[in-house]
Formats: sequence, C-alpha cells, structure tokens
Amino acid sequence: MELYGIDEEDIEKVISNESIKPEKEGNRFVTLGQPENKFKNFPLKIVFVYEGDEIVIISAYPLKRKDKGVKNESKL
Repeated sequence: MELYGIDEEDIEKVISNESIKPEKEGNRFVTLGQPENKFKNFPLKIVFVYEGDEIVIISAYPLKRKDKGVKNESKL
C-alpha cells in the first residue's frame, strides 16, 4: 500500500461504505471504491478476507484500466 500512497483510512472508507457490496471470488472479497480526491479519480480496488471478526487486506491498489470482462456493446 505504501507504493501507491494508500492510507489505512482510505481502505476503511471504501470497505465501510454500505452502498458498495463486495463481490465474492472464491474465499476472497473484492470491492471497488473512490476515496475523495485521491488517485487521479481512479477507483481503489481492495481484495480482502474475513478471519473471524477481523478483515485482512490482501491487496489494495488504484485500478487504472477498464475491466477486461466488459465488452463494447457497439461491436455486438
């Protein structure tokens, strides 16, 4: 997280945002959120797991490109 200048507060804001529901990928959860005026308006992607009552962050980084799974509808 130090590489991108992500603070613990940034992660807490994204994970605690009730309007964003994390997606489950195997035993991990993934969430995207936008901390205020940070990361050049790129969303922050956070991968985490629950261990009992605690959340363990696996990775967190600004998402700088579009999801490869989304197809351009104009080409269909």
